[in-house]
Amino acid sequence: QIHHLCGHLASTMFYLCAAWLVFQASALPLCREQHSSGGAWRNCKAQIGGLAIQGSDAYQAQFKQTFEDYLTAKVGASYGLEFESIPLNFDENFEYVGGKRLDFIYSNPAAYACMMVEFSVTTLASMVNFRKGNALEKFAGVMFVRNDSDFYKVEDLRRARVEAVSISGLGAMQLQQAELLALGLDVMTDVKRLTFSNNQDIIVTDVESGYADVGFVRTDMIDRSVAAGTTKWEYFRVINEIPDTDFPFKRSTLFTPEWPLGALTHVPFEIIRAVLSALWELDRNSTDATLKDPAIAGKFATWVAPMNYMELLGMLE
Repeated sequence: QIHHLCGHLASTMFYLCAAWLVFQASALPLCREQHSSGGAWRNCKAQIGGLAIQGSDAYQAQFKQTFEDYLTAKVGASYGLEFESIPLNFDENFEYVGGKRLDFIYSNPAAYACMMVEFSVTTLASMVNFRKGNALEKFAGVMFVRNDSDFYKVEDLRRARVEAVSISGLGAMQLQQAELLALGLDVMTDVKRLTFSNNQDIIVTDVESGYADVGFVRTDMIDRSVAAGTTKWEYFRVINEIPDTDFPFKRSTLFTPEWPLGALTHVPFEIIRAVLSALWELDRNSTDATLKDPAIAGKFATWVAPMNYMELLGMLE
């Protein structure tokens, strides 16, 4: 109990320190503006943008503790920096990076691969997700139907009402599209109907209700709905299921690496190094609450050295 109490007090003091730094730095200038001539970043604000696919509130609930509170306390102590977490929609994702209105970007791997090439973004680290007790460095896409439907194989999609998240969704559109193209079917032109929901929870609901015949979601999405008590796996069946005893979720497509964090070209190397070192320390299994709590809130296991995102460019062509 004493150990637990001490750990809790240490965590509280860590974040009180972070809050004090933010309060003191509330009027700090943006680092990229104050040091546009290339000087060292000190006593200024750095901004981390992130693709908020489930909305700003959900994004901040998951990542503000990592990208704002933790980094301000961890890196700010040495450099006097305040970090700000900024949720972005898909269009803002490219606009902010292209216009250098951010310093760091956290985005889905496909969009990130494009920005990495077009805007020379430097990859700092890749997130290791945490789902159903598993630390996962990769994910895939799922094509699923109601269990009582008469859709069984890829060719059946030609007469199906298909629902995906968006044209730019990687795990809930692009991976499935690439898989189907390789099998001779273009989901953009060869199916009865293609609609976009902009929300993967809605896709699960629409397939269950019969509004859509086939749904595209990322691996673990249906499992999350089951865990939330909104559906049951027994209602569904996977199309084009790829047997895989090493991966804990059903999948219909090839894998992609998990989401990365990158730095724009104007960020000094010493700040890049400080941020990546801080991220690599995060661990949901740590006995240090300051390293454990952001990972639990962020639903990840840890961060690791950058994975390969260049292979995604071939899929996107």
